[in-house]
Amino acid sequence: MYTGFNVKYDNTHKFQIERNFINSGSNDDFDKQSIAEFNVLEFSHPGVAHTEIKYNWQTVEMKIPGVKPTFEGFEVTFLLDSELKVYKYFNNWLKYYGDQKKIEQVAEVQTKQFNQFIYSTGKMFLMDNDLIKPSFYFEYQNMFPVGISNLSFGSNKTNITPLLLKVRFSIDSFKLIDL
Repeated sequence: MYTGFNVKYDNTHKFQIERNFINSGSNDDFDKQSIAEFNVLEFSHPGVAHTEIKYNWQTVEMKIPGVKPTFEGFEVTFLLDSELKVYKYFNNWLKYYGDQKKIEQVAEVQTKQFNQFIYSTGKMFLMDNDLIKPSFYFEYQNMFPVGISNLSFGSNKTNITPLLLKVRFSIDSFKLIDL
C-alpha cells in the first residue's frame, strides 16, 4: 500500500471552522488564523441523549426527560494535503489548549469583553447525492478538538491510498440548516 498526497477528491464534504479566539498577543500563525476549510472523506454525526428524571406526582412515580440534552462527541476523517496543513492546524489547536497560560489570557479577555469564554463553531457542509453542491449543513456550537489520530505512511506502490487524519471533537449543541 502506497500512501500518497496526490489522490484527488474534488467533490468532498467540507468542514469549515471558525475559531472564536481573541488573539492572545503571540505572533503564532495559529493565533492569527480564525477561519479554515478542509476536505472531508467521512464523518460521524454526534448522537443526542436526555437524562431521565424521576418525578413523583401524587402517588405515581414517572420518568421524564431531563432539562438539557447532552451531545456525544464526533469524529471527522480529513484528507491530508502534501504540506500537512490539516495535521498542523489540529495539532497546533490541541497544543494551544495544552498551554494553560495562553488559555488563561484568552479566557480573561473574553470574560471581560463578552462575560463568557467563546469557543469555536464548525459547519459540516454535506454534498448532495451527485456530489455537486452542498444541500445542507450541520452547525456545531462550542466545538473544540479533543484528539487526533496517528499518521501511517507506507511505501508499497501497488495500491495508492490517500493519507488521512481522524479528529475527535467535543460540542455543546448543533443545528441542521438547509441551503
